[in-house]
Amino acid sequence: MKKGLFVFLALLSLKTSKAQESALPKDILSNFIFTMDLNEKPALVTQKAIYRFENKWTKVSFKNIFTKKDSLAIYSPYEFSNRNFITTVLDNQIQFVLNGGGFVLSLGNNELKRIDNSVDQKNQFGGSHFMQNNQHHIYEGYGFWKFKD
Repeated sequence: MKKGLFVFLALLSLKTSKAQESALPKDILSNFIFTMDLNEKPALVTQKAIYRFENKWTKVSFKNIFTKKDSLAIYSPYEFSNRNFITTVLDNQIQFVLNGGGFVLSLGNNELKRIDNSVDQKNQFGGSHFMQNNQHHIYEGYGFWKFKD
């Protein structure tokens, strides 16, 4: 009897307890990359600003003016999301590498900029990203009707 009462109370407490919740910022677009900032706090990066979370979301707009080269990468036809960009940290900057090979963006000092001279490769989707000698590499993947190995 005591065991049954204990199970009932345990289930009742689970049903009435709430999980910790924090809604996304109201002005967040659907295109954003979820990552950790350099202080290991949750962050949402959009094409125009970064939202950092520490008890509440705070928005910091990017202060740079994009060059044509930056704009082609940042406002590319790809959705600005974790599905299309791989996130890494290098030299105290958050970097985003386009899945499939191509653009590399860097976020540091509240500036988002392109730091590569590559083209949109479209031939290494799903490849394994790794760093060697402080350079981004993608091994294997698929694209243009074939798999790379």
